[in-house]
Amino acid sequence: MQTKGTHNQQDPTAKRAAWYKIIEDFNASGQSQINYCKQNNINKDHFAYYIACWRKDKSVSTVKPQFVPMELIKTAAQGKLILNIASGINLELPEDISMQQLSTLLLSLRTGLCS
Repeated sequence: MQTKGTHNQQDPTAKRAAWYKIIEDFNASGQSQINYCKQNNINKDHFAYYIACWRKDKSVSTVKPQFVPMELIKTAAQGKLILNIASGINLELPEDISMQQLSTLLLSLRTGLCS
């Protein structure tokens, strides 16, 4: 593809930057992907590949890991764990909660508490 300054001889970083510029132009255009590609003589398969890369890079670059202080306490109460999280939030959890369930819960909480 040789549209809008993307040449096959470009180094990968420059090629990706050129595609990302095309994608930003597309986003500003308000057109569908198909119409934009037709109008600008862009290979729709290449466009789809680079827009997927762009979306992945955008999502990775916008996520800023933050830590929320917490403490896990096993209480005398039968079968319960209490999770003390910053901001005065306490969660009572079943003692046999799986690591997968706990991980999913913590990710959900992190999204809500750190945004």
